[in-house]
Amino acid sequence: MVPAVFCAGRPHVVTVFPASPPLAPGPFDPEWGVHFDPFAPVNVFGGALGTALGTLVVGALLVAFFPDVARRTTERVRDRPGESFAWKLFAFIAVLVLAVLLVVTIVGILVAVPLLLVVGLLAIVGDAVAFLAVGRALAAEFWPPAEDATSSEWTRPLLLGAGAAGGLSLVPGVGTLVAFLVGVAGFGAVVAELLDAR
Repeated sequence: MVPAVFCAGRPHVVTVFPASPPLAPGPFDPEWGVHFDPFAPVNVFGGALGTALGTLVVGALLVAFFPDVARRTTERVRDRPGESFAWKLFAFIAVLVLAVLLVVTIVGILVAVPLLLVVGLLAIVGDAVAFLAVGRALAAEFWPPAEDATSSEWTRPLLLGAGAAGGLSLVPGVGTLVAFLVGVAGFGAVVAELLDAR
């Protein structure tokens, strides 16, 4: 409510302070700068669910078509994380330098774009490998298979790895950093596997 000042029998309206904020502000009140997004929790949990499902799908495809590669790369991440991280750093610098050199020329751009697409694909696979390694470690520690189990050896690591990926995405800042470092090790393991296969 805006107060009024009476002078010589005539009211003069003087704005001293803005009106009180509404008890239930809308999505945005320009006067008070109140912003409320009712879909924010849905977006957060939707993003976590998408991350978990993406990790689960890529990991399932990897273990279905390349089980030996999945086993070797996850063991590399688990047993030699420092080496995997070093390979990622080396690959990143090499790709960055090569991309810059290629972009200098018109013909090089035609090569740089597919190269970056391949690197992006390897990064996606590397994330899946890394969280598969996390899933294997968690399964061995907390969810070992029963002696008469008939399910695949990858079922538990897939579910636990996907859950870990989705769970980290729910933690802003720290979770993102941890997921990035885990993904770096996975990417390095994939690069090392490709080099060993030559």
